[in-house]
Amino acid sequence: MSGSIVIHVQGKELQIFPQDETDQVTYLIQEGNNVITVIGLNEDAEWEATTDIAPAFVKAVGNKIEQVYM
Repeated sequence: MSGSIVIHVQGKELQIFPQDETDQVTYLIQEGNNVITVIGLNEDAEWEATTDIAPAFVKAVGNKIEQVYM
């Protein structure tokens, strides 16, 4: 798994840290010094977050992640 990357989504600069879990890869999303959520693909292959964040934002971040890591 590659190291962290920086992406820009909806005017925000985010640092993405892949986390290799036992049964899936999740991505810790950090804005500045603040962790804002962890996202991953659910059983329906849709991006979802561990916190209450707008689904459109989660999908936009997920799409950027796919361009780099997948």
